[in-house]
Amino acid sequence: MNSAEDILRRFGYFADSVIEKMLIQLCPGGKYEITMEISTIDDFKDYTHKKIALTFDGVSEFRLFESRTQFFNLGLGISYARLGEEHLFDLYDSEASAVEEIQRSNFYIRARGLAFAFID
Repeated sequence: MNSAEDILRRFGYFADSVIEKMLIQLCPGGKYEITMEISTIDDFKDYTHKKIALTFDGVSEFRLFESRTQFFNLGLGISYARLGEEHLFDLYDSEASAVEEIQRSNFYIRARGLAFAFID
């Protein structure tokens, strides 16, 4: 299994990636699962463009950026911080690195896990 850090590194922290679709599901126990379809570059496969499903599981907290367009460009990528057993992902301002900075972001997710799968 890949760690959150491994996944972020593999896809270059998702710099210049595009979120094309997002699904938020309420799970038993009051946690959420957020799945995003992302068009990105696979740094492990000759830098080819790929479409992946990126899933944040055990989501306990999030704030979503309201976009007026159909797609959201990640621009500088995703910044990341560890908070005990959870991960904080800032999808809005990749300059943020401290927990408090990420939690002030307009688009962040706090989750227990991160996984990806290629979409055909």
